[in-house]
Amino acid sequence: MFKFHAIRSVSATLFIIVMGFSQAAMSQPLSNQMDIRVLIDVSGSMKKTDPNNLRIPALQVLTQLLPIGSKAGVWQFANTPKIIVPHGVVNTQWQQQASIAAQKISSIGQFTDIGAALQAASFNAQDQKQGRQLHIILLTDGMVDVSKDDAQNKRARTALLNPILQQYINVGARVHTVGLSHKADKTTLSAIARATDGLFEVAVDADQLLDIFLRALDN
Repeated sequence: MFKFHAIRSVSATLFIIVMGFSQAAMSQPLSNQMDIRVLIDVSGSMKKTDPNNLRIPALQVLTQLLPIGSKAGVWQFANTPKIIVPHGVVNTQWQQQASIAAQKISSIGQFTDIGAALQAASFNAQDQKQGRQLHIILLTDGMVDVSKDDAQNKRARTALLNPILQQYINVGARVHTVGLSHKADKTTLSAIARATDGLFEVAVDADQLLDIFLRALDN
């Protein structure tokens, strides 16, 4: 019974958000000349740092927000990254795939390899030549946790903030980081966004997600 009410509550919230988006889009539509890659943390730590599982409405909102004709793809990651919505042109079929994928998001992994996720979804020189705005939306708690060895975790965080992010800087791509509770590692998330001229925000409920995504993608 609780699960039913939770799903109904999320659906109602999404309806309100999408209606709000429709009004915003009419006055200031987003460009379809974007390439957006969404990375969703499904590590076990997200049970504490995303207690309301805002990742589901987050992907649902993005699915409705992305303009037809833009390009997008969705990866989930914990120990390793995995494509859950293939990268391609956003159309009705792509939106349906993303909507189905959103319902399957849960905290199933053990570790959190943000660097591997960013490498898997990275842009290259050919992407840059297409002339699209390049964006990453990173939904995570920012806790770099690739091993039980603290020294290895420290090295992974250093690599994330330097050589890995440098690839994004080189092609002019922005990494927008979204923490889904105030338990997120704000220091790491803000450092990632700042290095790439992206946006860092914390969302504590579904109502805040639309505003964050609009500000991130509206150049």
